[in-house]
Amino acid sequence: MVRRTKTKMVPDGKKMVIYVDDLNMPKKDTYFSQPPLELLRQWMDYGGWFDRPQYEIFKKIEDIQFVTSMGPPGGGRNEISRRIQTKFTMINFMFPS
Repeated sequence: MVRRTKTKMVPDGKKMVIYVDDLNMPKKDTYFSQPPLELLRQWMDYGGWFDRPQYEIFKKIEDIQFVTSMGPPGGGRNEISRRIQTKFTMINFMFPS
């Protein structure tokens, strides 16, 4: 990552693709949310995160694309919320009979 400014970070002259395997693995908490997925959704909505030591500084991260995969719900896998589903193009493959 290269800093363009104090609050903007981008990959070094390239675009970055982040692959998230088993998107539906995080366990739901007592409020039925999945905090790791909410963190990804925040980046997709706002383009970055607030800096942890200094909460008033927003770190903008550009030129990143997320690609994910997941299996059907059941076992250790959970259904993902509609809030994060709206951020992705969903493609469903069924096993051949």
